[in-house]
Amino acid sequence: MDGYLPLSNIESDKLHFATKAKEIAKFIESVPNTIPYAVTINGSWGSGKSTMLNFIEGELNTGICKVVRFNPWMINTKEELILNLFEEIYDCIDQGHTKAKEKFKSYALKISSPLAKLATLAVSMSQGVPAPVVTPVANGIGDMVKETGEAIFNKPLSKRKKDLIAELETMFIENGQKIVIMIDEVDRLFPDEIINIFQLIKSTLDLPGLFFVVAMDEDAVCDALENQGIKNPSIYLQKIFQRKYGVNSQFQLRTLFDEYITKNLKESQGKHNRDLIYLLETFIETNHYNRLGTTDNQYMEMYHDFRTHLENPRAFVNFKDFLLEKWEKYHSEIPEYDDRKVALQVAFVILMNFYLYPNYNNPQFARFSYLYHDDKNPIPKFVLRANNIIIRINGSRTVGLEEFVSEIVHNLNKYPDYIRSLVDKI
Repeated sequence: MDGYLPLSNIESDKLHFATKAKEIAKFIESVPNTIPYAVTINGSWGSGKSTMLNFIEGELNTGICKVVRFNPWMINTKEELILNLFEEIYDCIDQGHTKAKEKFKSYALKISSPLAKLATLAVSMSQGVPAPVVTPVANGIGDMVKETGEAIFNKPLSKRKKDLIAELETMFIENGQKIVIMIDEVDRLFPDEIINIFQLIKSTLDLPGLFFVVAMDEDAVCDALENQGIKNPSIYLQKIFQRKYGVNSQFQLRTLFDEYITKNLKESQGKHNRDLIYLLETFIETNHYNRLGTTDNQYMEMYHDFRTHLENPRAFVNFKDFLLEKWEKYHSEIPEYDDRKVALQVAFVILMNFYLYPNYNNPQFARFSYLYHDDKNPIPKFVLRANNIIIRINGSRTVGLEEFVSEIVHNLNKYPDYIRSLVDKI
């Protein structure tokens, strides 16, 4: 959470992902390795799906589970998607079980197309494999293409799969292991690429010992499937995945603020940080004793607006960086006002509006009828709510408040005309 990369160490968990990660890992280990299985980790963009995958992997018993991490987003072309994933699975098959490796290669070649792709797959599979396994497939590209072409027609797919299942069952019974394939960021693919990934999973779902864990934004994936002509995408997914888990990003805003902002602020003696702690207690913790003026439930309404915009962990990281970078200078430019707490609360609301809706942050705040130059688009509810609470915090409409707000907004936006007017006065 201090950066934009997913967490990998479960000890860094602040949002209680660890509990669910351990639950999922335990379930993965409990599924018999003689049957295939597929689950999804569902969540919106930035909710922490990749972090959840990292935590699950860290909790798996490496003596039982061989983990394949596959990110299709990193593959350049859709033609390479299936090839790369087959290669990863192939690499996890025990080197000592040469028959299982050969049967898997044979099956992979059969369901892949066209021939050029098959040759590429054979080449990639021949790299880094011990001599007994490499020899049959490493006799030159020309021989491989020939071998591949012949292999396609000398045995039907059903027979290849039956042979492969028998070999995999033997191998997994002997070693007591399973292969866990974790696929991330499926929702970032193009619709046809998403279809390719799901077709691949379907093609291996009756192979023993394979356990797929797919992280995705289900809404985005369903939209993509509909784009490809699948009328009931939810039913389509249910036919592939036996279970789904959700990454919850609700009701965690206070935890995010406390863990990643407030705790650090409390270690500082600076007045700007003490004032920020007061404001977070007011607007995030909604401390009843900090209410000012004629406000009532407006603080709680604004808090829920903040939740809508900032509760997603990735969105919160962006905001955290903005706030900590901006706050000290912004605080120093808050004008004098007859009530310092009113000044701080009004300034904070304006700063939040500036972050969430910069185009709607202007000197017309603190008027009973909010004015905006764009009369074609409706004013966002948050902007209207911000305008309302600013007036209520002050308790009444005064000329002093309008001037105070106008100066803050001008300082914050640094309008060229405003800066020009200041220069002219010097």
